Amino acid sequence: MNVVVCELDAGTLSVELIRHAAGADHQVRLVRADRLSLPLTEAGGATVLHLVGADDGRRERWGLAWEGPGASGDLAGPAPAGAAWATALLPPGGHPEILLLDSCYEPSQAGALAAAGPLVIGLPSRLGRTAADSFLEQWYALVGEGVPAATAFDRACEHVAAGDLPEQLQPRLHQHDRPTTTYRRGRHSGSETVTVWYGTNRAPLDDHGNGDGGGFSGRASSTLHLGSCTVDVPASAPIGGRPRRRLGRADTRRELTFTGSRPLDRDAYLAGMAEALDATLNDRRAVFVYVHGYRTTFEEAAVRAAQLHMDLKIPGVTAFFSWPSRATAGGYSADEDAVQLSERHLCAFLTGLCRESSAKKVHLLAHSMGSRALLRVAMRAAENSTRTQGIELGQLILAAPDIDSAFFASEADAFRHLAEGTTLYTSSRDLALQSSSLVHRGPRAGRQPMSPPPAGVNVIDAAPIDVSLLGHGYYSAAFPVLTDIHALLYDQHDPTARIGLRNLGDSRWGFRDLT
Repeated sequence: MNVVVCELDAGTLSVELIRHAAGADHQVRLVRADRLSLPLTEAGGATVLHLVGADDGRRERWGLAWEGPGASGDLAGPAPAGAAWATALLPPGGHPEILLLDSCYEPSQAGALAAAGPLVIGLPSRLGRTAADSFLEQWYALVGEGVPAATAFDRACEHVAAGDLPEQLQPRLHQHDRPTTTYRRGRHSGSETVTVWYGTNRAPLDDHGNGDGGGFSGRASSTLHLGSCTVDVPASAPIGGRPRRRLGRADTRRELTFTGSRPLDRDAYLAGMAEALDATLNDRRAVFVYVHGYRTTFEEAAVRAAQLHMDLKIPGVTAFFSWPSRATAGGYSADEDAVQLSERHLCAFLTGLCRESSAKKVHLLAHSMGSRALLRVAMRAAENSTRTQGIELGQLILAAPDIDSAFFASEADAFRHLAEGTTLYTSSRDLALQSSSLVHRGPRAGRQPMSPPPAGVNVIDAAPIDVSLLGHGYYSAAFPVLTDIHALLYDQHDPTARIGLRNLGDSRWGFRDLT
């Protein structure tokens, strides 16, 4: 490793700190400067170019100055952004692999520099010299040992407890064709990494069109993308995935954290899932599929799928289908269109799992607006559509479906063509569905189902035990509901056999008072 350090104020950073941390086998050079201007000719051939600004909280707002065509020469004016600008700033003879912007970090400049090639790490000046030095000492030590720079970034952040800092003070990592990241919390002692398998018709964020590490957007794609995601689940994460608040803020040490995604072709996807099923400690070989609702990002869907996998003790592997929700409060109408257009992709995803995976059972839980795509798949199955041939589900769970009650009652018979059993969870306290009822001028199946319920559908009233603010997320947050779903997946299909339920009459069931 060849490190070149250029600092604005002499003595701001101890070069000996870097030399000691990185080890004697690595070269560290110091270049003095009265301004942080690029291109820096002395940095040619550097592996790491470390630029150090001032800790006065003023100069860092301007980022880097630029000496070149069109430059004003004034430190009080930032260099223009863009790929051409970033390429011009990099040292001649090849750019460094890593660029450290220490107290001279400006996000747009860092993003432009990363787009030109190097990995860029930004340390805001308000982080403070003591915390910055502690971060750097850990980071250089790890990189000196051969740890990848991005992995070292996470571990150095953990070393300085970056997760407890306000987001604007946290170190930033910029990589080409990937979203900017702060400290990806969750790698705590005793945490478990959960793999969930995705299918999505979202458009990838990266330029290669495959979601390779760059995630997925809220725009629709004409292609079904397959792959896997990893989520860190702390050992102390509570059932229901909602950490209690401490001193007025969420306890981030107990949060589940999305850590990455990996695209796979169909053969690799099925082979990886089969290998995961082979590794399970039981012979049920079940695949549990989660379909999210309105206002949900791809990453949020992955985290929820991982939480359900852990809390329900899935006897196999967990997958999720993510349709292109806009994930905004004002995107309700757009989400309605998106979920309707996602039906054929959900069909293809389920057909592949049922026909080609080595699973013995495929169970599915659809939440809120996601239930609409599933109902359309069931309606096709009832019509003997070739598109749905081969889809044979075990237990089908509809949690707070955002579907017109009358339409649901008229078409619910279609579910028997798709699944062995169907369970509908409802709550009259669901404020989100109350709003949907006002928008659509009619009751929703997840709040006011038709009475009596459709034949073959077991209706469970979850109103008395709801724990969420809007009363819409009980399916994943309330222990009695999670316990009941767990019983369903472990073959207690008859409501009379499930210990937490009581008969309300008229083919409806409620939860017993277990306090």
